[in-house]
Amino acid sequence: MQQIDQKYWELMARVLAGEATTGQREELEVWMQENRQNRELFMRVRNDWERTASSASATKYNVDAAWEKQKKRIQGVPGMYETESPVHQYNFRRTFIRVAALVLLLIATGAVFFILQHRNAADELLATTNGQEQQEVTLPDGSTVVLNEGATLRYPKTFGKTRKVKLTGEAFFQVTKNPERPFVVDAGNATVTVLGTTFNVNSSPVEDKEVEVFVETGRVKVTPVAGNKGQSLILDPGYIGRVYKHRTEKLLNTNENYMAWRTRQMIFRDTPLPEVASTLERVYHVNVELKGDSLKNCRFSSTFIKQDLNLVLEVISTTFDLTIKQDKSKIVLTGKGC
Repeated sequence: MQQIDQKYWELMARVLAGEATTGQREELEVWMQENRQNRELFMRVRNDWERTASSASATKYNVDAAWEKQKKRIQGVPGMYETESPVHQYNFRRTFIRVAALVLLLIATGAVFFILQHRNAADELLATTNGQEQQEVTLPDGSTVVLNEGATLRYPKTFGKTRKVKLTGEAFFQVTKNPERPFVVDAGNATVTVLGTTFNVNSSPVEDKEVEVFVETGRVKVTPVAGNKGQSLILDPGYIGRVYKHRTEKLLNTNENYMAWRTRQMIFRDTPLPEVASTLERVYHVNVELKGDSLKNCRFSSTFIKQDLNLVLEVISTTFDLTIKQDKSKIVLTGKGC
């Protein structure tokens, strides 16, 4: 659970109590715009406050008790009230009561969130990859997930009525069919809902894409988060759904090597060399640079099945008479071209 600075609890209290200045309201608005979690927290607190406000008698009793305790403490300071008018004292008491009520509520709400977070954490499992490894995970319902490098999957020890998991990064899903218990992937900026199918989800932002889904078998529904103007997408086998910041699109996949990151099988049929380089980057998690103006005109044909990267590079360099310069972060292929 994210840690919330005390001042933001107080700002929420003052805004909801109607006692905030313009500057305080603007400061809270800036904080809410920082991320979705902040906005969701404020909405929850506001909803809880509105529900709690209906229990006026209980709230009044608790807040009045708090006020009396605070009043006695303040009055213990010499001269604290000697120059204040009755009206000023009333307004101060009114402000204190309203803000104190919200602060108490926020503290209680924060405690509830903390308890729920730790309770859920005890029931939640986490799978992640290390280095350039792939990892296969078997879920409680028998579904399997292959995680690409850098991916993280969170899922419960046991599923309820809905089989829901949370993905960060890229993964391939093979879902056990169960029409009565839909399978849902929370990919951050979109959700993917299926019954039984195989599909690929990439929630790592690429260029301006937020989420990309490719369906291998079955059918899935891709729904962007609230606030995205894009339409929900129904994807059949062979189709890709992309969720951008303000729109969505559906297109037929024409990349024969789209799933090569998982299968380690690459098929090139008169493929432009820049596209070959892009595939190598995706499969082997390296940066490949083509140095030479005419290299973009070269076209390459070959098939590689679970081959080492060095062997693949050797074949390409021999075909086009290229030199290879390689370090930890980049591979540079240099030549005159075709």
